[in-house]
Amino acid sequence: MLASRKIAAIVLGVGVAAAGAGALLAPSFAQSSPPTQAGQSGGAGGAPARLTIAQVHDKLEKLGYTRIDKIELERGAFEVKAAKANATREKLYVDAFTGEILKSKPRRRDD
Repeated sequence: MLASRKIAAIVLGVGVAAAGAGALLAPSFAQSSPPTQAGQSGGAGGAPARLTIAQVHDKLEKLGYTRIDKIELERGAFEVKAAKANATREKLYVDAFTGEILKSKPRRRDD
């Protein structure tokens, strides 16, 4: 009788240990956070969210650009075709997170 109690205690202990180990080894799923607006922290490590095309358009208009024809995300920056107030056409490269103009060059006809 004593041997059967020991066996039962061992089996019970192994079962409890296995259940606890299963809970520890089970995959945990990260909760997704709601989408963020530009300028707010979001994503891994609190990185800022990328600007939308509409936000880039608004920033360029505030800087005096007109006839904004094209805004495309290319290699981590927005590529934009727009005109300055003096009507010269330019190709702009705009930071996708801050809206800062990284590079500006006169636009060629075939560009």
